Amino acid sequence: MNKLQSALLRAAPVAAIAPYGAWWITAHAGGGRNSAHTLWQSVALAETLLALLLRERKPVGALAGVLAAYLAFNLDPLLLPGVLFALLTVAATRHRHVVVLAATATATAIAAMPYIHGDPVSFPEYILPRRGRGRRRTIPAGAAKPPDHPPRQRA
Repeated sequence: MNKLQSALLRAAPVAAIAPYGAWWITAHAGGGRNSAHTLWQSVALAETLLALLLRERKPVGALAGVLAAYLAFNLDPLLLPGVLFALLTVAATRHRHVVVLAATATATAIAAMPYIHGDPVSFPEYILPRRGRGRRRTIPAGAAKPPDHPPRQRA
């Protein structure tokens, strides 16, 4: 395998994460006060992509940098693919005891992030709002409210 093929293989996952991150930032962008938030999202994505590009020399350092951005910016959907890919790189290139420590540190950081930022901590509060976004059923004003339970069937 020549150097060009090797470089392309190293950059391919980053090339997959970059468009997803750009799409996510664009989909969640807003004007006014949110424009500063968009700037920090872009900075977090750029730091993650740079760490992933440099992961071959220091995979544990790349994982530490991506985890630091993950904890600092509180952007689960944007940075989690980078965190998991950095952990995969550590698992593929390092010894077992380093992999165990890296996986433990990653799991601890992912589990601690909601506590650090004051987000909802229970599983239903964390996962259900993300699944049901945009699917809420509303009852128009003046419409009859549906019963809380179905009518009983008489035997």
